[in-house]
Amino acid sequence: MPKWFLPMFAGVVLIPIGATAIKILFDYFLGDFLSFSYYVPTFLGFAAGGIIIGFTLYQVRKLNDREKQSKDYNWSTDDYSHLNVPHLR
Repeated sequence: MPKWFLPMFAGVVLIPIGATAIKILFDYFLGDFLSFSYYVPTFLGFAAGGIIIGFTLYQVRKLNDREKQSKDYNWSTDDYSHLNVPHLR
């Protein structure tokens, strides 16, 4: 599974479904009229925002990984041999 899959999945699917479900529950408890077509734009709006949020979360995670690698890099010997990461040896 690619590293970008989980933040994008959370941003595009899980967060919009959760937010739309909360909105449906609030409307139900307030006694408002429930119609499927009323919640489709809400879900699609959250999904569009989730694309941006998921992409941002992935970029932040990637930046943190790069910073960690640069801190672990042994500048005196120019190698990553102490990290136990096969593709960096």
